[in-house]
Amino acid sequence: MELEKEIRVEKSLRSIKPLIPLLTLITGAGLIVVLFYLMTAFDEGYYWVLFASGIVLHAVMIVVVHEGTHLAITRNSRIDSLIINVFSGIVMIPVYAEFFRKYHLIHHAHTNAPVDPLWPDEKRWLFENHKRIFVIVELIPVLTTVVLLTLGEKKRKNTIKGPKVRWYFMALAVVVSITIGWFFEPTLMFVIGTVLMAGIVAKIRNWCEHTGSDLSKLSNTYWFPLGMGIGNHEVHHAMPRVSWITNQYCLFFKKRDTNPLVTMYRMIFDENHKHYPPEN
Repeated sequence: MELEKEIRVEKSLRSIKPLIPLLTLITGAGLIVVLFYLMTAFDEGYYWVLFASGIVLHAVMIVVVHEGTHLAITRNSRIDSLIINVFSGIVMIPVYAEFFRKYHLIHHAHTNAPVDPLWPDEKRWLFENHKRIFVIVELIPVLTTVVLLTLGEKKRKNTIKGPKVRWYFMALAVVVSITIGWFFEPTLMFVIGTVLMAGIVAKIRNWCEHTGSDLSKLSNTYWFPLGMGIGNHEVHHAMPRVSWITNQYCLFFKKRDTNPLVTMYRMIFDENHKHYPPEN
């Protein structure tokens, strides 16, 4: 895998110290403003905007929470942790950032292995034996994520040491959510619908990342709507602290393996479409 372009671009961007944090915060804030406009449309009866709001919320989580999890915003653990939890609180899911951080870092340390939170044995069995049922079950928002994380938690505790959930940061996120709720009174059904839709978007993105027919691969390079550079996924697994800005720029010059529509078609109809194995 060639990484020279990403290394060069990232070095150039990091040489201007406030650039990546500033662009990340501005982009995250801008996406949240879009969410508020979509909530206004929802309140006026345009319920179909939930499709858009789910994609936008997913983008917020990529550009801020995902980036901060890898210390790819400021490279400072305390500052990035503060940022991801404040943003998680602003979008009214205060528990998200800390649990995402815990399980996502385990995913990177044990990608596609049985202790990978995204790929436990129960999920693997269903995929390999009843793939179409797997697709349906996976797209049940939130439920499968919670159940599968719970099922695999005991196994992970007995075999690996992962990051801890930091309750003081989560408490901060709860305070932020309460404050947002008090002053802005977001529509409850819009918040719930958007979170559920973002969960479905994230599942489809996971399929784009770690399924295909070339079993020598660990992950794919792919296109995704408002992906914020996450489609440069092979590079992301090789260098997780490279910023979303670098990944988004370099992705323009790369051949993509797939996109959501192609992946969904192959998941349902292609018997040779598999989940990638762990790295040797």
